[in-house]
Amino acid sequence: MNVLIASYLVTSSPSGVVTYYQKLAADLAMAGFKVHIVDSSHTPRIWRKGLGLLKRIMRPLGGSARAAFDEFAYFTGVYFSVRNLRHVTFDLIHAQDARSGVAAWLALGKQVPVILSCHFNDDPVTELALSFSLKPWATARLSSWYRYLFSSIHHYVFSSEYAYAKSKHLLPVSFNKYILYNTVDLRATTDQLSRCRSDQFRISNVGYIDQRKNQQLLFRVGHELRQRGYLDFTIWLNRFGFMASRQPPGR
Repeated sequence: MNVLIASYLVTSSPSGVVTYYQKLAADLAMAGFKVHIVDSSHTPRIWRKGLGLLKRIMRPLGGSARAAFDEFAYFTGVYFSVRNLRHVTFDLIHAQDARSGVAAWLALGKQVPVILSCHFNDDPVTELALSFSLKPWATARLSSWYRYLFSSIHHYVFSSEYAYAKSKHLLPVSFNKYILYNTVDLRATTDQLSRCRSDQFRISNVGYIDQRKNQQLLFRVGHELRQRGYLDFTIWLNRFGFMASRQPPGR
């Protein structure tokens, strides 16, 4: 089987999504599958230059224009990148976002099934509307766009029931979903686990360490536990496969 992994995020992006699809590619390769990764960095040079000019025009026009440009740029960038691979036979498109998945699907003549890993926390429209401070009319347009994207995808992998519940108003009437609650491979943390008692209370966070993800909340929780006299715990921050452990002083 030949799998095309599609994402608008380049491999140097500071995102857990990148970590996810790189690990996915490695696991698939170890299992004997052929894997090809396409991201926005593979955009043909001429088209990239054209997008650069368009960006200069659109960016000063406000949040709605910036959001529209990003959707257009990422979608077309992946589309033309995959078009360059249309001579290759792919059996499956594993998309990391809806626009990349549908762009790849269209570029391959609508012949290759798409499965989408839903990395969004609530739904992509809400996240973009907040990011670009979109007005209601722009949010409505963006909702229509994502309903179109999702209507072309019929296989979904969610990380939680919450993510599904928050995004189902955008999903097609008929689709297949699977909720994969835990994708953390604890075998990768054998050394850290061996240094902790099995009955010790652990607070763990997995993901890119970023201010907006508010990992500082975990340390406030730890401080509150200490204030209440509970000292037998550890806090783990797992970033890109590296596990850092914080313990109360004196332990």
